[in-house]
Parts: sequence; C-alpha cells; structure tokens
Amino acid sequence: MKKYVFIVLITLFLTSCGQNGAPVVVMFGSYFPSWIFYFIFSVIITMLLRVLLIKIGFDNLIEYKLLFYISLMLILAFLSSFLFF
Repeated sequence: MKKYVFIVLITLFLTSCGQNGAPVVVMFGSYFPSWIFYFIFSVIITMLLRVLLIKIGFDNLIEYKLLFYISLMLILAFLSSFLFF
C-alpha cells in the first residue's frame, strides 16, 4: 500500500514538469534560460548591497562574508525568479 501511495505522489509532483517547456527568454533570435538573467540580476544587486553595507559600516560586523554574500545572492535570485516570471 505504501508503495502505491508513493508512486501516486511522485506522479502528482511530476505532472507540472514540462507541460509548457522550460522558461526561456528570446534574445537576438536565440533562446536563453531565464535563470541566467535572474542570476546576473542578483549578482549586480548583491554587489550594490555590498557597497551600501560597506558605506554604513555593517560589513565589518559580518563574520562569514563569503557565506553571507553567496546566500544573499541566491535569495535574490530565487525571489526575482518567483516575482518576475
């Protein structure tokens, strides 16, 4: 019984995959995955936020800078992906 419930749940989750194709953006006649643009957007915003944090003096308080800025970039990428697509 548990095996059948698991199979039904897996098929329900997979039904939303691939119905309309991958999210793409057409530029210059080529198809680009939309995640590339969200990644570039999040890197630019993260760099601007870092400059702002350095100017207000908050950057010195961050102990693990690399982890903080990578996490911030990923959060911005996911949020922009959910909000704009």
